[in-house]
Amino acid sequence: HAALSLICATIRVGCLAVPRRCLAASIVGLPSMRQMGLAAKNAILIVEFAEAAWQHGDSIRAAAINAARIRFRPILMTSIAFIAGVLPLAFATGAGAQSRIAIGTAVAGGMLTATVLAIYYIPMFFDMVVTIAERINAKWHGSTTHSHSATPVEQQEQQA
Repeated sequence: HAALSLICATIRVGCLAVPRRCLAASIVGLPSMRQMGLAAKNAILIVEFAEAAWQHGDSIRAAAINAARIRFRPILMTSIAFIAGVLPLAFATGAGAQSRIAIGTAVAGGMLTATVLAIYYIPMFFDMVVTIAERINAKWHGSTTHSHSATPVEQQEQQA
């Protein structure tokens, strides 16, 4: 539900960026689902790369930043290809062009916004969520050490 809300919000930003009328079809429907899938895939890959780096000994913040840096080019290439695919809709002419323009503009602007948000905010959320989860875990297990600075490998070695 939260992912769908984010995608609808990014589509609305795309509609606001271009001074054309947006139709209701550009706010919900199939373009939103495709966009949601691509944005979710990008976020999942950033988190997987960050988690792998963190488990290999990097700090949480360094792992998140490096994951975003590693995934930047593939995310950008995929997003540009997606946006280029809907540009003919955004510049449509002829019969029924207004509906195609509305959908194309909303999807292109929404994808651009979702890409920028993913590159900057997913690593930040990863850092924040993991740090909070480790602090809660430390409180529940009564640990007096700062487990948020230890990697999972170091934590396993401490327990052994």
